[in-house]
Amino acid sequence: MQHARGERPILFLDIDGVLVVSSSVERPDGSWWPTVGLVEGAAASVGRLAEAFDIHWATRWGNAANTDLSPQLGLPMLPVVELDRPDTQWTKLPAVMQAVGTRAAAWIDDDLGPDEWAWADHRREPTMLVQTDMIEGMTERDCEELLAFAASLLR
Repeated sequence: MQHARGERPILFLDIDGVLVVSSSVERPDGSWWPTVGLVEGAAASVGRLAEAFDIHWATRWGNAANTDLSPQLGLPMLPVVELDRPDTQWTKLPAVMQAVGTRAAAWIDDDLGPDEWAWADHRREPTMLVQTDMIEGMTERDCEELLAFAASLLR
């Protein structure tokens, strides 16, 4: 695998199912109420990842990720992978492939399919995929694995 030393890897970061999750809370009357919110510790985890990666939003939120979420996470405006092309209606892969070029990369998403895994396996550049559970979102273990990947590129 090839990697240009000194060049930080890209981290393609999804939002729904990674940083924002939904769950249900039981109300006193026994009914259930849906809740949506940031994963606990999301700001700290993303802050740590931003020290090791050039983060690019890879989300259907588009630039709303910058306006609505970046301030909550203490992030600057980040590049956004354009997902509004006809070939990205059902998959983010073509847009991610175009955005990554020949750089080392990691991608964290709750919806990675066989095509994404095959692409990662066959890239010449170091590539790591992390699939989250859409209910749990990004965990501390996911964050640590991503940081270990980035650190391995410095050796």
